[in-house]
Amino acid sequence: MIDTISLEALVYLLEHLPQTQAYSDWIPGALLDTSLIQRLESEQFTGYAVFAFEDNWLGGVLFYQGLALEAWRRALGGLENRSEAYRNLLPMLEFAATRFFVLPTELIPAVVALTLSERLESYQAPEVNIPAMLEKLEALRFSGLVIFEHQKIAQAWFFKEGGRLLEPPLPESFAVGRLHLLHNPSQIPQDVVGLVAREANLERLAQADFLRANLEALLVKHIGVNAKMVLENNQQLFLESDPNRLETAMLNWLEETYGSSLVEEFQTRLNQ
Repeated sequence: MIDTISLEALVYLLEHLPQTQAYSDWIPGALLDTSLIQRLESEQFTGYAVFAFEDNWLGGVLFYQGLALEAWRRALGGLENRSEAYRNLLPMLEFAATRFFVLPTELIPAVVALTLSERLESYQAPEVNIPAMLEKLEALRFSGLVIFEHQKIAQAWFFKEGGRLLEPPLPESFAVGRLHLLHNPSQIPQDVVGLVAREANLERLAQADFLRANLEALLVKHIGVNAKMVLENNQQLFLESDPNRLETAMLNWLEETYGSSLVEEFQTRLNQ
C-alpha cells in the first residue's frame, strides 16, 4: 500500500470516489451475500460499493466486470485492503448500509492504484509548474492519478494515456500542499472474493495438517514405532479436510481406542 500519501488523505480519497452514476439506493449491507455477488458478476458490474454506519465510512469494494478487484476497510489507526479488508468487512455488514455506484471502465486502474500502485512521485505543490507538468504527462502518455494533498484533505484527477478523464481541470497553480503522481499498477489484481476463498482453504489445510502432526506425535510418545502403522491402518478415518470435523473424528477414535486420558492429552497439545 502506498505510504507516502498520508493515511488521512488516502481515506479521504476513498470516501470521495467519483459518483458518476448511482447503481442503487442505500440498502442493508447484509444484502451483499453470495447471491448478490453472483448477480453483479452476471451483470458484469463495474463500479464500487461503499459501506457506512451512521454516516461514517467503513470501507468499500471495487468491482470490474463483476469481479471484486480491491477492498478497503477503515481500521483502528490504519487502513486495510485486499483480502484482509474484505474478510474483516463481512462481519460488519449486518450493521452497515451500502450503496453501489457505476464507474467508467477507464477509471478502474487508477482507483486500484490508490492502494496498489508500484510507483509514486511526490513534489511540493507550489514548486510545480502545472501547465508544463500537464504537457509532460501528455507527452509521456501518463496513466494514473494526480493527487493534491493538504491538511488531511485531498483531491484526485484521473488520467489515461496523458488525457484527463473527468472534470474539473487542475488549477494553474497551488499555493500550499503536496502533489503526487500515482501511476497505474502494471497489472490488474486477483479477484478478492476468490483470493479470500483460496486463503481460507489453505488455512483449513494447514489446520488439518497441524491436527494430523499432533496426533502422530501423541501416538509416537505412547506406542513408539508402531504409531505410523496404526495411522496408516486407520487413514480412512482422517481424510477429512474440514478441521472441526477432523478433530471430532480424531477425538472419537482416541476415546474408543485408548480412552479418555489420551483424549485429554491430545486436547492439551492442541491448545498449547
